[in-house]
Amino acid sequence: MAGKGLIVDLDGTVYWQDTPIPGAVAALNNLKKQGHHICYLTNNATKTTASYLVKLRSMGLEVEGKDILTAPLIAGNYLKNQLPASSQIWVEGESALVEVLTEAGLILAKSPEQAEAAIFGGGPSFSHEKLTRLLKAYLAGAKMYAVNPDVTCPIETGLIPDTGAWAAALKSMMKPQDNITIIGKPSEITAKQILQHLKLPNHDCFVIGDRLDTDIRMANQFNMHGILVLTGVSNYSDVHNKTTYKPNTVLTALSELTSLDNCN
Repeated sequence: MAGKGLIVDLDGTVYWQDTPIPGAVAALNNLKKQGHHICYLTNNATKTTASYLVKLRSMGLEVEGKDILTAPLIAGNYLKNQLPASSQIWVEGESALVEVLTEAGLILAKSPEQAEAAIFGGGPSFSHEKLTRLLKAYLAGAKMYAVNPDVTCPIETGLIPDTGAWAAALKSMMKPQDNITIIGKPSEITAKQILQHLKLPNHDCFVIGDRLDTDIRMANQFNMHGILVLTGVSNYSDVHNKTTYKPNTVLTALSELTSLDNCN
């Protein structure tokens, strides 16, 4: 089998918070040795690409910074091209999100009321105060963007709230005709950027992740092969009961993926 493109999720797929999932690192390094192009794609908005590079290498993964794409990085590229150059952006999230968007060349607004657009990403510091500032930006006419749609994020001890939970709260306060643009997986915005990065046709790309509603949904919608691992959010019951998004392959864990030969 010629080299394929592997789009690999992180939280709940490669690790739980700071703990590598057993066998995941060895499996990925083995697949890289087989000649496959592995790209790591995460919806998590709490770290910079440089931070992820340090974290993944410390776990033993053979990875380069250019092959780590985060939702904040994709958001920065998208907003830079989508909005007028003079647009002021209000940002709510962890310091990493602010850093990534600043590095993308976006102009940060000094107050929510001055912003033409507002973007937010979930994290442990998200609060009622931050949600209030986003509401102020919306009421002042700002276009609203969410870094990702994930309602929860898997960690070693269970699930914690993520960006999608805050988006739902904000949407409940908005006019029905107004929307929040979602940038992370499974959006077309993200799919286009990852496919451009891999420079491979859709049918030669494999999306590997723990969520039916983001990883597998993106694979289904953009004609890629979806591999679900059961170490994160979605489980066997979800696969059988939720018929909308279907993986091509289901694995108990990433450690079972020794070759792509049987993933067709």
